[in-house]
Parts: sequence; C-alpha cells; structure tokens
Amino acid sequence: MQATIKTFTPQVVCPEIRTKIARAVQSSQNVTKRDLRCPYDGFRVGTVFADTGGHVMFKCRKCKREIVFKLTPGTELDFRRQ
Repeated sequence: MQATIKTFTPQVVCPEIRTKIARAVQSSQNVTKRDLRCPYDGFRVGTVFADTGGHVMFKCRKCKREIVFKLTPGTELDFRRQ
C-alpha cells in the first residue's frame, strides 16, 4: 500500500491584497509585542502587539483551559478565567 503524498500549491494573491499585507507588515515593524501567558501554569498562549485593545480568547495547550484576556494599550493585562 503506497502512501499518498500531498503537495502544497500556493494560491495566487491579487496585487491589492499583497499591497495591504506589505503595508501591515511595515507598520508593525516598530510596535513592540507582548507575550500572553496562562495565569494557571505560565505557559505562553499567544503574542499580541502592544497597541492591541479589546478582548481575546486563547486556549492553553498545556492545561487545556480557555482564558479571556482584556487588552488595553499601555496597561497591565487583565484576564478572566473560564
């Protein structure tokens, strides 16, 4: 029995999307990043830019819990356990 080899064929990205991606990458070069860590075991669950605001939810791959972080630019992280 032979194993089937899957090959990756990249999709063609239109020039407008390529321009948007390039602008986003360029504007994020000077922004610092913050690591988000699980409050239960300290495992790194994600990384966000320092100017990010709002709420994000991550699942810790180590303890399998979902954590909601309240992000406010320029302040310490606030987290809510679920």
